[in-house]
Amino acid sequence: MNGPMPERDILVALLNRTRLEIAVPEALDLVAHDPLIAVHSFRGDLLRGLMEVPDQFWRRHAILYDQYRDAVRAGAKARRILPAEVRLGFWSPLEIDNLLDSSTSQPLRPELDDVNGASFDSFPASDPPTWSSMHAGAPQSTA
Repeated sequence: MNGPMPERDILVALLNRTRLEIAVPEALDLVAHDPLIAVHSFRGDLLRGLMEVPDQFWRRHAILYDQYRDAVRAGAKARRILPAEVRLGFWSPLEIDNLLDSSTSQPLRPELDDVNGASFDSFPASDPPTWSSMHAGAPQSTA
């Protein structure tokens, strides 16, 4: 299945910090068209979900980070014209339990999650090990 993820699945992935390689670009595409798109409980909840993406992800994806910053700016501009009660609703808590209870869709790409639900995106970014660091402490040949 190669179609886009359902919007609620995107929000769940952002909040759970899973499948970010797929969820973030799809979320950015949606908020580029409407920065205050509501996919669950309030206007802008998807943009708020993007705000929960860890810094490690953004450091590895500079182009996506630029799109994210543009979306945050567009969201702030769009909120300025809203009535105060709607504008302040943007800062409502994002409650994942309510989102999971009300979601009827199944993830479209479960093959990207391993059996324990872990995601490669949840691990901190690091440089690959060097040859010398991998062999530090190994017995040296005396030949």
